[in-house]
Amino acid sequence: MASGFIKFRNGESWYARWSRYDWVLERIMLELCEDGKEGELKAWIESLLPDEDRGDIECGWSFIKATPESEMVTRILDTRLMKEEYQQIFWEGARRAMEKEPDKEDGIGFLINQLYKMYEESLNEEYVPPKPFNPEEDDIEDYQIGPGWK
Repeated sequence: MASGFIKFRNGESWYARWSRYDWVLERIMLELCEDGKEGELKAWIESLLPDEDRGDIECGWSFIKATPESEMVTRILDTRLMKEEYQQIFWEGARRAMEKEPDKEDGIGFLINQLYKMYEESLNEEYVPPKPFNPEEDDIEDYQIGPGWK
């Protein structure tokens, strides 16, 4: 069952089981350097991945961070809510991860290949903005994700 989602500019989503979603994000993260904006995005992506060695509690569709606030992190990443420069870095990291994957058609490697192909296809389609913010229903943090907003 799909429990991790990455949303494209056209509003469509790539989805996978939570462990595969984490694997894809980790591959993208590993393609980013430690410095500058890439480093900021790398640190943010790392915060979206559970670390059971630190005490994070896995729930499948989300995980609970081992922090005093016990923050729940869901596996939904709407790239439209990221600043444009970080979107570009994210997708460049995905491209590099895909190119390094030795088996793009079979095994787990098809996931990063599928994600990047869907991203490329989304570029040829009309942009669909995220739904407008509704303060009675929505959490404002959902409308500005990733580094660079503060």
